[in-house]
This record gives sequence, C-alpha cells and structure tokens, in this order.
Amino acid sequence: MTFFYQVIDDTPHSSTAGHKIQRYVIIGLACAAAIVTLFVYQNMDSKVQQPIQNTSNITNPEQTIQTTQSSYTPQEPSTQSTINITLVEQDIHKIVNQTRLANGAQPINYDPKLADIARAHSQDMAIHQFLSHNSYEGTQSLSYRYMLAGYHCPAPADSYEYPRSNENIAVVTAQGNESQIARHIVNTWLDSVADNYNILDNEYQVEGIGVALTASKMAVYATEDFC
Repeated sequence: MTFFYQVIDDTPHSSTAGHKIQRYVIIGLACAAAIVTLFVYQNMDSKVQQPIQNTSNITNPEQTIQTTQSSYTPQEPSTQSTINITLVEQDIHKIVNQTRLANGAQPINYDPKLADIARAHSQDMAIHQFLSHNSYEGTQSLSYRYMLAGYHCPAPADSYEYPRSNENIAVVTAQGNESQIARHIVNTWLDSVADNYNILDNEYQVEGIGVALTASKMAVYATEDFC
C-alpha cells in the first residue's frame, strides 16, 4: 500500500508584509518615546532656569509672633483718674456700722484724732509698700503710735476694765469707685477671723479710718484703729 504525504505550509504567505508592518510599529514607538523625552527635558530645563526667589522679604510667622510678644507692655488696672480718699474712709465707716447692725452690734462712733493716727500708718505702708501693724522701721507698734500722738483710749462705761485698743489693716487694688474700694476693704477684713471679731466687738466705743494710695495709684492701703 502506498501512502502519500502532503506537507502543509502553515506560514502566512504575507510574511514579508508582516515584517514591514512590525518595523513601522517599532519605528513609531521610538519616535513617540523621543518626543516624550524631549518634552520632559524642556520642562525640567525651564524649571532650572527660573530665577531664584528673594526670600529676604518673606515673613516668618514665628518671627512675627516673637516680635509682637517682645513689644507687649503690661497694662495697668483700670482706675479712676482721681480717688477721693476722704470718701473711701467715710464709706468704710458706714459699711462697718451696717455690718455691726446686721450682726446685732451697736454702731461705733468715729474719732477724727484716731483717724489721723490710722491715716499716718496707712501712708507709711503705702510709701514703703508693706503690710504690718508695726512701722516700716519696726520701732513703732500700735500702742506706741497711740502714745506718740498723745491719744488715750476712753475707759469702757460702767466697767473697771482697762481700755483696749486694736487695729485692722488691708491693701487692695485701686479698682472701681470709692464705694467699691471701701466694700472691697471691709470684705477683706470680714474674711479674716480676727479682723471680723474686731469689727463686731461691742467693747470698742470709737474707731478711726485712714486710707492712703501708693505713688502709682495702683494700690490702696487702709487702717482701722479701735478704742
């Protein structure tokens, strides 16, 4: 038996045309790549050639904050242009008697000479800005200041007790009007157990109030002397 073999050629007859198309594609891709490369290079070159920005006038936010803080000046508390010391003293005495009446104690009388002693001590404290029942030098106690002024406390009526003396002192910020300052001073005394007791003590017959301002007029010193 004779067999016949037929060899089938699967190779496309247009192989030559296919190779040409492939070459054209490769050439086209190469051209596209060249164009992209040229475009990127031009952009990079333009960025490099841009002039350097002058940063000497650029404001640093932190530097601005520091400058503002360094030029800040603390403001003084708002005060009246003039504080009438006499009105403050009178208001303190009035508030003290209102407090005494509200707590079952009798009103206390006002003694101008005792007020002079109290005012002199307040002036001493305001000048040297200290708070003490003794003078700035430490040599004049309350009893010594009474004696130096020739003041003698009256003896209690219908009593054999020895005359007593006492004193309240305070310093407050000079804010508000005279009545507000006086209220602040009295409230400072009422917050103290010892000073509160002095204000409500019926044994005392008279008191004197002395007030003084510091040179800056930012603080008020007050003295309340009892007999």
